[in-house]
Amino acid sequence: MSGMTPPPGGMPTSCMAMTHMSFIWSTRAQILFSCWPGDRGAGTYVLALFLVAAASALVDCLSAALHHLRRGDRVSLAFLRTALHAARMGVAYLVMLAVMSFNVGVLIAAIVGHALGFLLTGSGLLKRVGSSDQRKTMGGDRKIGVALDFSGSSKRALQWTIDNLLDMGETLIVIHVLRSKASSGSKHSDSPRMPRPNFSVQRSKSVLLTMCLFCVRLRCSLLALIPLTEFRELEVMKRYEVEVDINVLDMLDTASRQKEATIVVKLYYGDAREKLCEAVEELKLDSLVMGSRGLGQIQRILLGSVSSYVLSHAPCPVTVVKDTNLKR
Repeated sequence: MSGMTPPPGGMPTSCMAMTHMSFIWSTRAQILFSCWPGDRGAGTYVLALFLVAAASALVDCLSAALHHLRRGDRVSLAFLRTALHAARMGVAYLVMLAVMSFNVGVLIAAIVGHALGFLLTGSGLLKRVGSSDQRKTMGGDRKIGVALDFSGSSKRALQWTIDNLLDMGETLIVIHVLRSKASSGSKHSDSPRMPRPNFSVQRSKSVLLTMCLFCVRLRCSLLALIPLTEFRELEVMKRYEVEVDINVLDMLDTASRQKEATIVVKLYYGDAREKLCEAVEELKLDSLVMGSRGLGQIQRILLGSVSSYVLSHAPCPVTVVKDTNLKR
């Protein structure tokens, strides 16, 4: 009819008939593009549903890739993660616009695509399909120990572990060995020597029992795993006679937040060489990382190298992070 006003933007009337504001089940739909798939038949409509499902699955795949992308140079990693995030949001918006066609088939295709994407990347199906050795090496299954004495080399070893070895959801155990005070009975002791109680023989036996229970409680607390939330409290760590480094706390907080890692601290008293090997067996560590003090050949012979001893006796892979700041 010559008097009829043409559709806005020159859109054909047949295409406008495919635009709905309520859900409808029909092969005549307009998805993202003008008049597509339109009246091209059921085959083109099925192809459009397949593309919507694939885009939905791609959103979940990009989310998983962004979740696991943690290693590499910080600057390049930041740009790469930003690019992945932009791509994920772009595809997600395309899926959202496709669903806004109010076609029931498109909605079902988007839901199925998201479900398949999550099944492949987020449900852990691929982890269960692999062998037990493969599962052990994947993120979330390992226990990584780091020997920390708050020296520069040990702090660099901790940072190296967080940047290069720790994956999403894994457990990081910080091992700190304190030298026990020399006692007359033994050269090394597993717990600090307690001061001799100052009370007379006439005191009640209940006081002695209370002191004994206190000693046992102190020993147990020193051998227990200390969560990161407690390790942050300076007053609590003074009770363990540990001087906490602010830089170490920042590194652990960042690892806990960005990599969703479980971080705990384990304290030992005694010889560092023996206690580190003991920690590997007791904590069932999958790997141990420690720094190098940079001792010379004569110093190694006279003082003994902790890293050399642990490398020879620890029943798990040991990584020694070289201190690049040591002068040759």
